This record gives sequence, C-alpha cells and structure tokens, in this order.
Amino acid sequence: MKNYGLPYQGSKKTFSDKIFDCLEKYKPNAKVVLDVFGGGGALSFEAIRRGYKKVIYNEFNNNVYSLVKFLINNKKSCKFGNLPEYWYNFVDRKKFFEIMKGEANTSEKIAYREFVKICWSFGNICRVYMYPDSTAKIKKLGNDYVLLGKSIEGIPDCPETNPTKRRHFLNNYCKKAFSKEIVGYEKDYTEYCRIIDLMDARCPKYTAEEKNTFCQWLRSVVKEKEIKEVVECKAMSRHYLSNKTQQELPNLEEWGRIKKYLIEVKKIKIPQFILDLFNTEFRDGNLRKHLQRLQHLERLQRLERLQQLQRLEHLQQLQHLERLQRLERLQRLQHLELHNYSYDSQEIQDIIDSYNDDEIIIILDPPYQNTTGYSIGDFDYSKFQEWLKKQTKTIFCCEYTAPLPDWQQIFFYDKQNLMSTTNKKGKGERIFMNKIKKIELFGCFY
Repeated sequence: MKNYGLPYQGSKKTFSDKIFDCLEKYKPNAKVVLDVFGGGGALSFEAIRRGYKKVIYNEFNNNVYSLVKFLINNKKSCKFGNLPEYWYNFVDRKKFFEIMKGEANTSEKIAYREFVKICWSFGNICRVYMYPDSTAKIKKLGNDYVLLGKSIEGIPDCPETNPTKRRHFLNNYCKKAFSKEIVGYEKDYTEYCRIIDLMDARCPKYTAEEKNTFCQWLRSVVKEKEIKEVVECKAMSRHYLSNKTQQELPNLEEWGRIKKYLIEVKKIKIPQFILDLFNTEFRDGNLRKHLQRLQHLERLQRLERLQQLQRLEHLQQLQHLERLQRLERLQRLQHLELHNYSYDSQEIQDIIDSYNDDEIIIILDPPYQNTTGYSIGDFDYSKFQEWLKKQTKTIFCCEYTAPLPDWQQIFFYDKQNLMSTTNKKGKGERIFMNKIKKIELFGCFY
C-alpha cells in the first residue's frame, strides 16, 4: 500500500501504516485523529487513507504548515503532474541558496521555498544542498529525462510518461539490460525478412558470408584463367574469385562445369561445406528450419503486441480507477482540518478536551531528545514534559526513549540510518503510551 507524506526529516512515511496498526489495537473505536506535531503529514495522511471521521493536522512551523496547506488546496496542475510546472525544474546549488535566502511574499512562493528546502537538501535537513558539484550535471540530465520527458543524447526515448516508469527505464538501460534485447531482436527480424526473400525467389541466393567463403576457397585451388576456359560467361569468372564486395557464386549450370573441371582435371576433392552451398535440398531444409524458428519469433512478436494492447486496456482501466480514487481522496480531504498552533496552545487543549478518551487518537511526534531540533529554534523538552504530565487522556508519543519514566513502550520499528555510510543500523523508532490498557489478542488479554 502506498504511503503519503513529505520526505521530512524524521518522517514516519515508510511505516505509518504499521504505526496505525498498533494504535488501533488500543483505540479500536476512535473516530478522530489529532496529529499534534504534523510535520510532513505522514501520520495525518495515513489516518485519512483509513477513513477516520475527522483528522486534525497541526504544525507550529509556519513554513511547513504553508507547504502542506498549499499542496492540499493547490489547483495549478500541469502536464508533468499535480504541481505548478516550475516546481519540476532542476534546482542547482546556486539556485538552492538563492531560494533559501530570498523573500517569499505569497503563499505559493512560501510553499515553494519550503519545498526546495526539504526536497533539494541533503537528507531533507533543510540546510545543505543535496548534490556535490561533480555530479550535479548528471543529476540534472536524469531529472529532466524522468520528470520533464526530455531526451538524453545516446539514450533512447522512453515510451512511458509516468516518472517512476521512466526512472526504471533509464536505470535498466544504463545497466544495458534493454539494449541487448533490442539489438538481438532487430538482428533476428532482419534475418527473418531475408529468409522469406530466399524462399519466395525459388533460386539460389547467398549471404555475404557464404559468398566470401566460396570465393576464398575457389581462389585457393584454381586461377581465374582456368575458370574463364570452363565457364560460359567469361565476364563472371572474376566475380567467382573476387576478394571484394562484388563477390558472386555461379548458378547451378555454371557450378556443374566448374565442379567437373575441379574433380576430373584438377583432381581436387571438394569440401562438403562447398557442396552444401549448391545442394538445393539441403539449403531449402536449412532455410525452412531457420524460417520455422523465425516464424516462432513472429508469433511471439504478435503475442507481445497483443499483450501490449491488453496492458493498454488495463492501463486505461487503471486510469479510470485512479480518477475515481482521486475523487474519493478529495472527499476524504474534506474530513481534514489544518492548524498552525503550538502544542501547548489553548486551541490544541480545547480540541483534546472536546472528545472522550475512546473517541480520539492523540499522536505526538516532537523533535527527539539529543537530536537536531526544530529549524525555527531549539525545542524546550522540559516544558514539553510538564505539558505531558497535565494531560488526562491517552497520549501516544514517538521517541527513542520514554518521554517520562512511567510511560511504556508499545511499538518498535527497526529503521535504518540512511545518513551514515558506515553504520546503517539505526536506533529504532519507538512509540510510548502514558496509559496502558489491556488489549485482547486471539482471545487473550495483554
């Protein structure tokens, strides 16, 4: 199942479904989700996907909030996707810092600046540009090929328009997986056409390789002067012995004369591979076998075309289904509320107090202790702990360690550390709960 959300630092996008599988064991009757530290929206979007009656996304960082709000309400789609066209352009290092430091006086410009900070920064940390100068030019070619549909010299155009499929096509081509198949197919099809011509002509025709084989052998056993005395057409004798492109083989009548001369006068034993060149039964048999193989290739080609048509019909059905799903998502978004409050604001407390404990899932994903904090300033963890102590409802908190001593762990996900090139093993994502309730699993209470 596809998960949604911005590639935000600390995002739960890749395992948000697993988080809700856990939370719903403790809150099976909940109809409302309050995502207090919304960030990239992974948890809120997962709640929307699951069909909750109301999903409340809250994010104190005004820039992130503006970006999420813009993406939800944006109607400026283009041929490349559901964003304004200029959002798909490559951002180099110079432009990255110009946008970071530049003024943004409209909601769209504020959203775009935050989009660039997140999506074009290394590790989505919003401070350092993503690529070193040595690879930026190559990355731009890839970006333009995949997202904008532009061509790269020396690489075939991809027939797909979907960016994911274009990326796979480019990766596979660079691994030379496709190029070998294409070359082999064209070679076989050319050979197929040649065999058809041979069978239809009903007279000996030869490939350049066969002509060269015959002429080399004949030059090794006889001179042109001798051949001229044997064959009827004197002008053709030089073609029978040529070492250039005008090589030809004699017709069956001329070959009969040459063969008789070589055997009776020159006392030469003619090799079987030379005799086979003029053995029509043998040649026709080989041609037919080859033809059968290539006819099988043609049937496979027809089957492939049929499968392509079936895939096209399937794609059209999927596109229709996607439109219906998009409409359904829009309807689900009507159940989404967006807020820009601090976690300890009276507005958030009013939301918490307006629901019974069983009705609402309250999920917190604050900046973790002893890690990089908010980009808008340090996070006061002592103040946050005091706020937690005052809460009377069930609270779920994402952290590496328990936010308070009496909180208990209910969830663990072994997440890799993608920021390290040496130590890929991460600390593991955990969720802690302030009120532990017994839950029934397989008829037993835990």
